[in-house]
Amino acid sequence: MIQMPESPPEDRLLKAAEVWAAVGRIVDYSWSAEARDWAEQDAEGRAGHIFEDLAQVRYYLARRQLSQQGGKLAFRV
Repeated sequence: MIQMPESPPEDRLLKAAEVWAAVGRIVDYSWSAEARDWAEQDAEGRAGHIFEDLAQVRYYLARRQLSQQGGKLAFRV
């Protein structure tokens, strides 16, 4: 059984930027496999597929980065 790591000590509370970076890594890690699986599905299989959620989160993160850094929206689909 996999156990969750212990909570961070009180003096090591996670910052929002660290959480957003972790979410981005999760999306990046899952992207290719879920995109492949989504593409192999029919319309019924695509409905509610986790890839749709990943796409929404990736878009949100890219827009967030764009608004914070004033740079170009750059990510691979």
